Amino acid sequence: MTGFLLDTNAISLLAPTKAKPVPGFVEWVERRDFERQIFLSVVSIHEMERGIHRLEGTGAVRKAEALRTWLLGLIEGYDDKILPVALWTATLSGQAEAAAIGAGRNPGMADALIAGTAKALGLTVVTDNVGDFVACGVAPLRPAEAVAQA
Repeated sequence: MTGFLLDTNAISLLAPTKAKPVPGFVEWVERRDFERQIFLSVVSIHEMERGIHRLEGTGAVRKAEALRTWLLGLIEGYDDKILPVALWTATLSGQAEAAAIGAGRNPGMADALIAGTAKALGLTVVTDNVGDFVACGVAPLRPAEAVAQA
């Protein structure tokens, strides 16, 4: 499989509430999506849902509602391109996270699972959180770099 696995912070650049999107990134994603090269992780869905729920808890109900509507549309649109956490993903991500921690970096389970998915499927992670993914043994691509390479 070739393509791109969007990390949660890259997905958030597509959100309607994003104040400063990366110029050209939405169009880059749309072109790659048309070519069936864009994938999401269930881990990112979890992280976004957690963020929306926390917004509700702080009283930012309108923003939370807008993001939940957007997230539901994202889930519907990417349905078969949302990748699960499988046994082999868990194995690779556990190894990657242990290696990162051994090197002095703690990427956390979410980024390790996304890195493990990318490793297992040969996908490039698109993220602004480059350090954690490099520590997990994957070569990430920043959203602005993706646009510049297009």
